[in-house]
Amino acid sequence: PAGVGEARCVAGANGDFGRQAAARYTTQDGVRWSLTAGVDSEHSISNGLSLVGRKGPMAFVDPLHGVIVSKPDLGGFGVYSTADGGANWSYHALTPPSGEHQSFGPEAANIEVVDGALLLGVAYRASITPAAAFVFRSVDGGSTWSQPVEVPTTDGLTAPRFAGSKVWWIADTGAVEVTVNGGRNWLRTGLGLPNTDHVHAVYPIDDRRAWAFAGGLLDPPNLLYETTDGGTTWSVRKPPA
Repeated sequence: PAGVGEARCVAGANGDFGRQAAARYTTQDGVRWSLTAGVDSEHSISNGLSLVGRKGPMAFVDPLHGVIVSKPDLGGFGVYSTADGGANWSYHALTPPSGEHQSFGPEAANIEVVDGALLLGVAYRASITPAAAFVFRSVDGGSTWSQPVEVPTTDGLTAPRFAGSKVWWIADTGAVEVTVNGGRNWLRTGLGLPNTDHVHAVYPIDDRRAWAFAGGLLDPPNLLYETTDGGTTWSVRKPPA
């Protein structure tokens, strides 16, 4: 939600010749949505948005200032930022340390508003370089970004998620990693999964409580876990039918 009575979303799809089309919508009532910007093969630029790259996720700090994450088709990544509620957008390229991953772009991205700032987490699947994950921070609505903080990962399949400005969680193969001091120290905790199972996603509530979905790597998750002690121990819960 961007303000009282208003919500915004960004939708992506495969355009002509496999290129990524995207559209941005707003609504006042959740029923009727209005197209406010769109890019496709016939409209490669719209309000500063470019057709190049996959768009999303999106987050707004307030009704005027927001960002859309974009992964260009040929590698690298960045964000589009707006300071006028989405009427106009500017692109800002972001680069991980030494740029070793920018040729491929991130596998996953997550952006959230935490304590008035934007926290952006990205993860890179292993290729010619090891898997890696990073967190970027912006305190001016997405116009400028901090140097990235490295986050532990062994597969690079899921992006970090945030329960506070310094409380970050990330699913990592059969385990979950959590920090409460902005990445200086990490707790790695297993869920007692069978060797063939994988943590697909973690959804933190705060520095103590979180939910995790797990299952076979190539299968939909079918196990639900909960922690109430900061990830030290996990209890299996039956997912809702």
